[in-house]
Amino acid sequence: MMDESERLERGMKRRREVLGDEHVERAIAATTALDGEFQDLIARYAWGEIWTRPQLDDRTRRLLVVAMMVALGRDEELALHLRAGLERGLGLSDVVETLLQCAIYCGVPAANAAFRIAKPIAAGVAPPRSFAECGGVRIAYRIDGAAGAPVLMLIHSLGAALEMWDPQLASFGSNFRVLRYDLRGHGHSGLPATPWSIEALGRDAVALLDALEIRRAYVCGLSLGGMIGQWLGINAPDRLERLVLSSTAAAMGPASAWDERIEKVRAGGMASIASTIIARWFTPDFLAAAPAAAHTIERQLLATPPQGYVAACAAIRDMDQRAQLPRLAPATLVIAGKYDVSTPPERAREIVAAAPNARYVELDAAHLANVERPVSFTQAVSSFLESG
Repeated sequence: MMDESERLERGMKRRREVLGDEHVERAIAATTALDGEFQDLIARYAWGEIWTRPQLDDRTRRLLVVAMMVALGRDEELALHLRAGLERGLGLSDVVETLLQCAIYCGVPAANAAFRIAKPIAAGVAPPRSFAECGGVRIAYRIDGAAGAPVLMLIHSLGAALEMWDPQLASFGSNFRVLRYDLRGHGHSGLPATPWSIEALGRDAVALLDALEIRRAYVCGLSLGGMIGQWLGINAPDRLERLVLSSTAAAMGPASAWDERIEKVRAGGMASIASTIIARWFTPDFLAAAPAAAHTIERQLLATPPQGYVAACAAIRDMDQRAQLPRLAPATLVIAGKYDVSTPPERAREIVAAAPNARYVELDAAHLANVERPVSFTQAVSSFLESG
């Protein structure tokens, strides 16, 4: 038989696993003589007994609690368990399906209120990642979508993270196993010693495929992701089924502009360039019509480690893949944004002209075409990938 002190210890451990250290520490700090025994009771029996029973797995218990909080109208506790669950393994689809079920059994108004609570929480919580050692670099990645389907690797832009591809995830995930990852020095991936090169970033992608035992994949890269995609298509064509290059270029001068940006970030951090970058990434009309979407991307930019951003800027500054473009072997779709001032359409057309098997699509967007024109972008990519 377990004694009370052991039960309390087990309960506190489980409480931290479910809700996180930060919440538990706040609760402990707020405990007074009035509710101390009550808090111990919860820890011993709710957490030490019920939450540790093996008959239900962690995911099922979390979703049951979410449904119960919806039914009881406990908004504060609902928000607590939604955030904790999304940070610790629940997927968005888990939450969506649970709230839809609540709409039937708890009522549409209750589910509507729950969705309203869940939206900002989901937007602010990074999806859980796995990690792989890739040539000495710890790369954070996530795989979603249809099990057993062909793999589609998505490579994000400079100053972003794998969440950049959220607008495409549901559509791509219906036909592909979608592999997203944070570039070195971005998101949750490691920050190895600098300097880097586009080749080093390309070898990270190959090493990730190797670590996951993926022989071949469809690849879609945007901006810096497209530069990495070019390197893959030139140097590792046997690993690619088809290739999509969006909002990118084979060379990005002048070097002085990159040096100026590097020095600005070194002096003032990511906040010193954020507003300028966002203004280049989206058209004024989009910024006015969809400020929440732009803000989501801006948060990714601001969260990028300055050292990682600077190292990636230097890699772009030093890149010139133009002479190798005739060796870009895979069937390739090149997408340009009509209003892109960072990588204007003529840069995309240069790739199409030099690559032996490339076609061109232009969208009414600025740089982050997948965010500004998600439906058009997704349709163009899906049609191309599924045509071969």
